[in-house]
Amino acid sequence: MSRNYNLAELLDAEIVEGMGGPNAFLVDFGDEDYDLVSKSPKNRLILEEDMDLQGSVEYGGILVDFDLVNDDIYLDNGDGEDVRVPSEKHEHVLWSIRDEDGPRLQKLFDALYVPTVRQGLMDMLMPRFREAKSDIRKTEDGWLLQGDILVSWDGENHPVDVAKTHVVRGGKAVEADEDKEAREIEFKMADGNITLPNGTSTELSDVEMRFLITVGLALDTNPSHYDDGLYAAIESSRVVSFTDTRSGLHHGHVPSKHRIQDLGVTDEASERLWYNSYDHAGVHELYVRRSEFENAPIDVFEDAPNDDASKWQKIQNTSKKAPIPTSVREDLENRYE
Repeated sequence: MSRNYNLAELLDAEIVEGMGGPNAFLVDFGDEDYDLVSKSPKNRLILEEDMDLQGSVEYGGILVDFDLVNDDIYLDNGDGEDVRVPSEKHEHVLWSIRDEDGPRLQKLFDALYVPTVRQGLMDMLMPRFREAKSDIRKTEDGWLLQGDILVSWDGENHPVDVAKTHVVRGGKAVEADEDKEAREIEFKMADGNITLPNGTSTELSDVEMRFLITVGLALDTNPSHYDDGLYAAIESSRVVSFTDTRSGLHHGHVPSKHRIQDLGVTDEASERLWYNSYDHAGVHELYVRRSEFENAPIDVFEDAPNDDASKWQKIQNTSKKAPIPTSVREDLENRYE
């Protein structure tokens, strides 16, 4: 079997009877072009059932469109929403067409369809959350928040510069089995009726509500002058765990649980760190850069001189109890030691 053939090629082909074998057909593609084609369910349906897949067909309110040359099949629910059917599920569409089975097509559509937000509406609402031009940037995939969290059009969110996610297990930072969200949120959905900047109102879908709640919580922004369903939803929802956007370390708690400021470090010193002050890497970075901070022209500690030995001892002890990925340790050494 030399290659995979697209829908258009298979529709114009004919089985050579009595040839091939238990696992393949010998197929005539015309002009003395013969090849072995696997007896997969999809190929059987097209070659043996002599199906007509030109144009489109509709069963049970689901329209099936074929792009034969590109080997694509699309399902449309009639409400302007469509999905591309992955090639491994083509046979399900073909069986449905052969059997004129609308419910099966509807079930397949529902399994493939991922709701997304109305991007134009989100554009109208962006000023509600934006405090600086760099806070939110619209991209092809969604809103990029502060350069490091992508909230995608389907309401999911991801750290954008994290190659591998780690979790703390057995006192060590080990690679996670799967990717983690930048912010895992416990959503408390409220009335979806919201106020638009032009004074009108509209009803948000669930995915739009999740999208905007995520933005509000990730940016810690929820202007009180918008007293509506979205404001109430953001106030009621909460971040329950997070993946740090610099270190990739996943924390099973809120971002405010431990911060460098809790060790008496000033905000000005915290802002000079490359790693986030609420992540384990922050306290490691501070200690690695001890000499630099001891001689910095700023106050490092709220209530002690920059070279206070007891303060630095506490920072070192804290870092020993805060595992970080090996890659982060290597990065700190390369940057500062």
